[in-house]
Amino acid sequence: MLDIGLGEVALIALIALLVFGPDRLPKVAADAARVLRQVRSVAASARADLVDSAGLTAEDLADLRDLDPRVDPVPRKPRPSPPVIPTSTPPTAQADPVPDPDWT
Repeated sequence: MLDIGLGEVALIALIALLVFGPDRLPKVAADAARVLRQVRSVAASARADLVDSAGLTAEDLADLRDLDPRVDPVPRKPRPSPPVIPTSTPPTAQADPVPDPDWT
């Protein structure tokens, strides 16, 4: 879901420690966890209400996931890289122009 590594988590923890201080940080973390649980509960309840009101089953939801355009059901071979087209043409051999005898 979120692509956060250990380094990023440590940086966020350090910033939180500096902003809130060691005395208030445990209470802030507990409050944040409680809010996150409530948001997840509301989202699950809303999802369940939508499924119940639409009369969908778990099988119907699995069928709807197949319609997601971001998911390719058939794995494809990677495309070959396009050929490199030079941006400038190499110089061509040209004969020396014949000087104009009338030009002085």
